[in-house]
Amino acid sequence: MPSKPIIAAWPVVMVGGFLLPGAAHFLRGERLRGVIIGTTILLLFTAGVLFGGIRIVEFPPSNGPNLLARLLAQPAFIGQFFAGPIAFIAGYASQHAAANPATAGIMSHSRLYDLSMLYTAIAGALNLLAIIDATARSFAQEPPRDAAKLDPPPTAKRAA
Repeated sequence: MPSKPIIAAWPVVMVGGFLLPGAAHFLRGERLRGVIIGTTILLLFTAGVLFGGIRIVEFPPSNGPNLLARLLAQPAFIGQFFAGPIAFIAGYASQHAAANPATAGIMSHSRLYDLSMLYTAIAGALNLLAIIDATARSFAQEPPRDAAKLDPPPTAKRAA
């Protein structure tokens, strides 16, 4: 008999989805959906970084009158933030590249830069949507869609 999927509580689903794209659905027991979502988000973010270079992901400046002004100076990072730790790793690598005198001046300024920034921001937005979807389903205690495959409905007795 197949085992029942592990369905985590909604806070665990929310945090897991932020830490690893696709993990929210995976933790709900929707394994295939989690793998597809996670792969799509990570490939989209990686494609954006590969197209435009690591300098695409930039942290908001640390100086500014308030948090809102700093975020508005680099609005694409709001979307990139929700891609999870990969955005922070890429942001750290971007700062490291900016601090190195040999690579400090290298930065894309073409339409490819805009497209790459859009790819990375959309990856974060998609991850946010996946987190909201999985969290809402866990909060409502909706059974995973893959559970129907594991536990078929009982068959009615046939009349003889």
